[in-house]
Amino acid sequence: MKKIIYLCLLVFIFGICSCENKNEGSSSIEVNFESSIVESSSSIVSQEDRLISYLRYLKNTTYCTDTAFVEYAISSFETNMSENCIYVSPDGDGTGDVLNPMNIYDAIDKVKPGQTIYLRAGVYILEETLWLSLSGEKDKYITIKNYPNEKVIITSSLDNINKYSEDGEYLLFGLDEKSQYLVIEGLEFCDITAKYSGGIVGYDGGENHIIIKNNIFHNFKTTKNNDYNYGANAILFMGESQKSINNILVMNNYCHDNILGYSECISFAGNCENIYVINNKVFDNSNIGIDFYGNAGYCNSKSLDQPRNCVAALNEIKNSCSSYASCAGLYVDGAKDTLLENNVIYYSQYGIEIGSEEKVDDYPVKDIIVRNNVIYDNLIC
Repeated sequence: MKKIIYLCLLVFIFGICSCENKNEGSSSIEVNFESSIVESSSSIVSQEDRLISYLRYLKNTTYCTDTAFVEYAISSFETNMSENCIYVSPDGDGTGDVLNPMNIYDAIDKVKPGQTIYLRAGVYILEETLWLSLSGEKDKYITIKNYPNEKVIITSSLDNINKYSEDGEYLLFGLDEKSQYLVIEGLEFCDITAKYSGGIVGYDGGENHIIIKNNIFHNFKTTKNNDYNYGANAILFMGESQKSINNILVMNNYCHDNILGYSECISFAGNCENIYVINNKVFDNSNIGIDFYGNAGYCNSKSLDQPRNCVAALNEIKNSCSSYASCAGLYVDGAKDTLLENNVIYYSQYGIEIGSEEKVDDYPVKDIIVRNNVIYDNLIC
């Protein structure tokens, strides 16, 4: 019965997509989104159609300042195999062709703009963090993805974590200011326990035009829950410099069963702009599900230390519960110019929370729009 109610609510929220906020400049855009859904859904809207419709709608809002980025995200739904590619396997030591794959570290060193790195099936036990200091180009993204229909697991061993962690921190994929025009797709990141553990993490500042889609993140664990110096994130971008982290799309990922400490499952903090977190499933995590966090002093410029032009939409968040803190499924803390719409949040402590834990008078939390969400069976409110 709950599943039937849930499906009815989903249909209902799309039906009222343009019924509110008629005084906003985006009202015609809302109608366009509603129309695009109806046109593609004579019976049942496929998930792909729904995502493409939402991206088309997003492209015409004030939250998008680079329409080419969103257009590329739409084109990425095409499933044709790339011929300009490098093949990788867990035990590869070859030249990178289909019959002679290479290892993943060599592929990262070799890849050029416009190429795809295909990871063949298997478990990739990383030694050090795999740093993606890769610069694709506007029309030539670098893609790292699983070979079609093959399961790829990215993890490490306890020995490697102990050997290669820095001050107890161990990341699987790391991004830096050189990371741009990248797609990370179809991989399973899992089973990392450390003082601080992370799946995909970028915090130099300057990372841009990155699509993280169709991945799974689970069992990232911190070794101490109730200490602010410990934590875990499935996905984290922290803008620490005056170069913004911008044009990041986190779409259609499944993040579950992570022990986060005081961290969050999917988080954007500091100098981040044009951030889109769309259609992710975030289940059974020990703290906040999705977070936009500002005014914490991460960026050395106070005026830039706020995520802005952020969108969280079509996400399903379940059981964001903590035994040592109050947490929300979806949290805006210190950010501005943020849209939260068409999300479903349940069995968590709070559903949606808007806050300002680090109060900065000159850079307040403002212009947060919360609309057309379904929030039920949460513990506190």
